Amino acid sequence: MKTQGDIWNHYVKNVFPTKQTNSNGELNYPGDEWAKQEFWDKIYSSIMVPLLSDSKYFIEIGSGAGKQTIRTLDNFKVKELHSFDISEEFIGVFNTRFKNKIGDNVYSHKLTPDYKYLIEVIKRRNLVNSIDCLYSFDAMVHVDLQHLVSYFITAALVLKDG
Repeated sequence: MKTQGDIWNHYVKNVFPTKQTNSNGELNYPGDEWAKQEFWDKIYSSIMVPLLSDSKYFIEIGSGAGKQTIRTLDNFKVKELHSFDISEEFIGVFNTRFKNKIGDNVYSHKLTPDYKYLIEVIKRRNLVNSIDCLYSFDAMVHVDLQHLVSYFITAALVLKDG
């Protein structure tokens, strides 16, 4: 049985290259084709930056190739950003895209079907009650209910009080 990770791996390896070829150079990374960049810039400038201006510690669930990661790094003084995705192919693109930051202040993690892994990483990295912002764009519509609930529980565990 194919997993969601398998489906996204197929997309990155087999579907996106055709879209990229037909894009006249407009698509650099898988995921760029989902909404105009101006839309995401507006979300960041009008919502995230004003509300989270002092934020330094982030978790991104469903980071894909890093379409939102780049905006977070550009708009905030990030001390740590932990990126989680279910697709090895997306993680590979992400790691290549951010190769100069991986291990510095950006960390990439494979999100396993066992939702406990997310909490294990958080505890191992001493991130309990220390995250300013846990976010996900465009990913939760693809998530089964039990994983969605686990992400809400995880948010309660990692987010700073207040």
